[in-house]
Amino acid sequence: MVVSIQQKERVKKAAFFFAGLGHLQPMLLVATNSDYLLDRFLLERRCSSEYVSRTITSLIFIEILATILVAGFAVLLGLYKFIPEGKNEEDFRGYLTVGIQWIIFIGYLQILKAFTSGGEKGHIQWFYFSLLFQHFFTCIIGAGIGFIDVDRALWYFMTLPMSPVLIFFYQMLIHMWAQKSGLVDIGYTVVKNQIWLGLVNSFLATLLWIIAYFPGLYNSQPIPDVVEIKIELDRTYSYDCTISGPNNAYMLVGSSNNPPGYTCYRHKPDTSGHFKGRKFIVTSICQGESPIKKVSFPEHEFCTHAEVYRSNDKKWLLVKLLMEDGSAYYYCPRKNGTENEWCVYKVSKKDIGNLNELGELLQQIKSYNSNTGLKDSGELQNKLIKKFTPGSSAVKTESSDGKIKLNLQNTRSYVCTSGTNGTKKDVPITVISVELTGTLENYYCHVHTPCSKTLELSRDHVGAGNILSITLQDPPSGKKVDHTQLYRDPRGQPILLVVVTTDGEKWYYGPHGRPGFRSSPQTWVGAKLDEDRYITEGDLENLLTKACKGFEQNCFQKNLNQDGGPYSFSKNGFGNDTTVHDPSNKHTVCLDLKNICEYWSTYKSGSNKTLISVEEKTELQICSEYTKFLHKMDSGSKFCIDKIQHTPSSNCINAKTLDLRPCIDGLVDEVSVYYGTTSSKVDIDNPLLICIKKSKYDSSNSKNEDSYCYYCKGFENCWYRYRYGTEPGKNCVQIPAESEDDKCTDKGLCKLLSELSTGTINQRFTDMSRDTYLRNLSSDHDNYDYRRVLWDPITGHLSGTCMPLIMHGLAVGAMGSIYPHLVPKTLVSAKHGGTFNVISMFLAALPQVLNLIFLETKSKAFANRPWEGGDKWYLFWLLYIPYLLSFLLIIFNIHYPGWRICCYIRSHTLLAFLIMLSVSFTNDLFLAVGRGGIMDQRSGNKRLGGDGLGLKNDHSLINKIAPFMALSYIPFWLTTSPMIKSYAHSVDQYFFDKDRDSWPTSCCGFLSSWGYWCKCGCRGLYTSLPKLLTFDMRAKLAHRDDRLFILVTSDLPKEEWFTDW
Repeated sequence: MVVSIQQKERVKKAAFFFAGLGHLQPMLLVATNSDYLLDRFLLERRCSSEYVSRTITSLIFIEILATILVAGFAVLLGLYKFIPEGKNEEDFRGYLTVGIQWIIFIGYLQILKAFTSGGEKGHIQWFYFSLLFQHFFTCIIGAGIGFIDVDRALWYFMTLPMSPVLIFFYQMLIHMWAQKSGLVDIGYTVVKNQIWLGLVNSFLATLLWIIAYFPGLYNSQPIPDVVEIKIELDRTYSYDCTISGPNNAYMLVGSSNNPPGYTCYRHKPDTSGHFKGRKFIVTSICQGESPIKKVSFPEHEFCTHAEVYRSNDKKWLLVKLLMEDGSAYYYCPRKNGTENEWCVYKVSKKDIGNLNELGELLQQIKSYNSNTGLKDSGELQNKLIKKFTPGSSAVKTESSDGKIKLNLQNTRSYVCTSGTNGTKKDVPITVISVELTGTLENYYCHVHTPCSKTLELSRDHVGAGNILSITLQDPPSGKKVDHTQLYRDPRGQPILLVVVTTDGEKWYYGPHGRPGFRSSPQTWVGAKLDEDRYITEGDLENLLTKACKGFEQNCFQKNLNQDGGPYSFSKNGFGNDTTVHDPSNKHTVCLDLKNICEYWSTYKSGSNKTLISVEEKTELQICSEYTKFLHKMDSGSKFCIDKIQHTPSSNCINAKTLDLRPCIDGLVDEVSVYYGTTSSKVDIDNPLLICIKKSKYDSSNSKNEDSYCYYCKGFENCWYRYRYGTEPGKNCVQIPAESEDDKCTDKGLCKLLSELSTGTINQRFTDMSRDTYLRNLSSDHDNYDYRRVLWDPITGHLSGTCMPLIMHGLAVGAMGSIYPHLVPKTLVSAKHGGTFNVISMFLAALPQVLNLIFLETKSKAFANRPWEGGDKWYLFWLLYIPYLLSFLLIIFNIHYPGWRICCYIRSHTLLAFLIMLSVSFTNDLFLAVGRGGIMDQRSGNKRLGGDGLGLKNDHSLINKIAPFMALSYIPFWLTTSPMIKSYAHSVDQYFFDKDRDSWPTSCCGFLSSWGYWCKCGCRGLYTSLPKLLTFDMRAKLAHRDDRLFILVTSDLPKEEWFTDW
């Protein structure tokens, strides 16, 4: 069954919710029903305190043991990847956790059986071991929650403090029911029903867990990198803009009155949640129930948002699609056309500054049902553009055969009207000027790319210069055109046309015959380049030289694909096609680093292919020992990368996919790959460095802002991302070039390549960091491996996980050290202590529930934000001031009860309450903020429905979560150990005797006192821990039954007791 990621996420959240509710059930069962449990097992209620203490201590030791085991598993996993990777890793995770959930469910059945069986006396020992068994596997799930699904782990942690609240209401309601029904002895019923509640909760958690995580049972369709959407004009509020598929993308709609007299609705795709980092393509615009007609849409260009203009009389006048590259598509209704007949024109980013006033255009379009409206796309172009720069041209073309007709003189975007009267459609054609270098610098090249790639290329085209028209003798029949490249000679005359089709063919056309004997219209002959051949820069120069003289049809076809000919070479295995296997990644490509010549990236069984060009580049930054190859789309468009692979020469069949950490997100302009060179031969099997170039159009400055990042080779097949930047928050730039005199010295990029050629980035980073030019080269993620979970051992910088880890660990440890051993019994009476326990229980759940609400509503108040840079979550550390002061006041009340301030606190119950609640509630805030900060350092794994911006196929998640749990429980372990219990016992004795000399360390200094309490703790651990699974619970609790108690009554005053003895 295939569902959307949102649907499966709801199931995962529900599974985590119920699993979190069951985490504390064994402890709550003992803590809230100790008297009833002793009644069931025929033991004295006066043993209740000892029974609760022993059982809770054992459960905590079991929890610590499970946490340490998971932490050890995490450490080993971080150092050695001994579990399957990729899809097999997900299956392994699913089988393992589903099995554990079944064990937990069986554990509840065992608890129920142990409580209800055994006759009148029962099996207290079986019941005790059943609790330990079930709690151990529950804690395995809790400690390894980051390994299971870190993106939804907060749903588990945030429900932990809700369990006591729910049990409180259960106990209250069942006792109210018993009182109303006149029942007296309800202990057995209360405990049995509470076990049943845990059993039902475990059953629901197991069922949901199976649905969510069992491999192949409830599969979710992944969200592609590029999402196809539609725009609905009649929607003035948010709506579902998805074209197909179970995953729903939503369009956010806002409005403004600009220009005056018109309403502008801004439609922007919601890029939060699972759609974060995704790109969007508009494939239709709907007015009412039907899409607008007679126009094409930019099916392979990425849209950021749309602006829809409406008049005050509610007429839709104009739709403006703003694209990633700074260009814009304009759509408006036709004059005297039907309601859904529109026209279109594309304005390139170069012409954005030449647009007329928008208000004048809207006024003209407003009367589209009269003679003053716009007739067609050509008139829309004239109304939009004031004038083109000198030498530019954008003349519209018309084709009656339903194919694409080019205007070879155009240097700006234009429109081709294709089809007959009943099927006419306006297709915008983008024109990009390509700068030629080297031996081709005297020629000119323009790339013509139709926005719709579902049409064939026409036979007839508009010429340029003194050539009025051009006829292709044998155009590609039945082939959809992807883009064309037009080459001109130094005089501006067209001499060569390259046609690239969507099914992986490349055709070359040139003038037929000698220059002085060419007919008019001019006829061009052509030939198809064989799939296993490619044309180098030198071959292209020969081809252009020959095109200036004219081609003969037979000779052209023969020479173009001839071995040893002047125009092409065999690829010889260095131009292997790649395949995008995931059918959802329709608009992405797959790169192969072994290819040093052009190749095709195939999608969907070869029906759609994208041509990737590869150029060898020479740079002053590197010396002759290294070579750079540049991979980019042949059409010059931006692209998304599905994966990067490398096919070794020794095994040309099995390509190895690079493990990029983090994966490449967003649109890419080009990818540069650096190799070592030995004896003038490129070591193609060992790429050293990958450089990713991206550009983003800055509309305020009307220019592109380029950014670069570098992937350096690490251990095994891992590649880690590094960035070079001198100013925080600015775009990362290229590693600076060396001067001509220093280009072969060991500096800068040459230094980086030199180090990578002798070892991985993990081994050589220390040496590189000493280089002046590489000082600002740093990783943008500090948690790539286990050794850098808390800090970078090279630079000493703390990671983003360190601070929330410390905050969470201190919160758990500090609270555990004073509660329940010292607070509230040292400050208030037992009656008020019970009230404090209830209040603190409800307050503990409040920050966690609010944090969960903030998470789901994407509120800025949510603590799950980056701990590096923008959000100042470090300010929460200021709460440690009142937290520490309240903590000290509690300690002073123990050691210095005679102080005036201590007496004042104990005599004012309300003030004591405020001090205790200050510690308790602040501690809960630290837990919420710490957990949120830790969870923010997550992978965002695409396979799990994440945002794709974090690590991919990486195990550092469990490395972070397990130390986080271990760090939290180490102080918790100490607080529940006999050391604290010994300390608490001494406090009780001190309050009873009121004699300071009875304090065990009254004559010791600080170090001696600390040594004494540690010794007590170690002695207690040594004597009690081995007996955890061996002692007889009934014998330990029943040994006091043989004591003789004598009740003496007397009317004498207390001071006269026993005076006669």
